[in-house]
Amino acid sequence: IHSINMGILDVKNELLTEEKRKGKDYDLIKVEIPIADITVQKSIADIYKVYKDRKGINEKLKAQIKDICPILIKGSIEEARKTKEA
Repeated sequence: IHSINMGILDVKNELLTEEKRKGKDYDLIKVEIPIADITVQKSIADIYKVYKDRKGINEKLKAQIKDICPILIKGSIEEARKTKEA
């Protein structure tokens, strides 16, 4: 776990700025930010990439189905008429 001293980074939080204007002074704030192991970070990145790829494939398939659907319905209706006539 890495500690970041927010005062060193000079983060200006509007709320803290307003509190200082009211005469309240704050000590430097320490925030603990956990950083995952690099293998975990890479695994997360890989999963996200696969998710994005699959989402793109899904959108393409939905567009193809939308284009094909009227043709399939028309063919089904024609086939039903032929069957009915026979």
